[in-house]
Amino acid sequence: MMTARPYDAVLCDIEGVIRHAAICGSADRAHAAVTDWSNLVPHADHDVLSLLTQARTVVPVASVSNATTPGNGPRRQGLDDLADDVVNTPRIRLMKPDARAYVKAAAQPGAPIHHCLFIDDTGANVTAAREVGITALHYRQIEDLRSALAPLLNTAPDAQHT
Repeated sequence: MMTARPYDAVLCDIEGVIRHAAICGSADRAHAAVTDWSNLVPHADHDVLSLLTQARTVVPVASVSNATTPGNGPRRQGLDDLADDVVNTPRIRLMKPDARAYVKAAAQPGAPIHHCLFIDDTGANVTAAREVGITALHYRQIEDLRSALAPLLNTAPDAQHT
């Protein structure tokens, strides 16, 4: 018997989730880090990429980013086709965690908002997504993402190791 999919779309801050984050410690170091960050090709977590690629075979995956140049990191790594849609919040003039940004993001792949999974590495964005009815994951480690996507991929989390 076929069961209904748990989600009709996955909305993800792909750039934030696939990169390794650094803690700066001061405003000067933060400014230098932002400059350096903008100039380098970020390290991508290949386990995250694999899971999002698998999810994309089942439902649309939309990149939802507050970055002023969304997709720049993935583009420089040859990952242009990681998402079906890119929701650049500066272009729609709504920044996460504004609730309207999530409504627009869900509309991009045409999914009902209550039938989306949102993944972000920033807690405030996850909280805001939940407040508008989206199932949301605060990404911290790969095991959490495996568990969140397991119902969609119809596998147990342990079976998803690649």
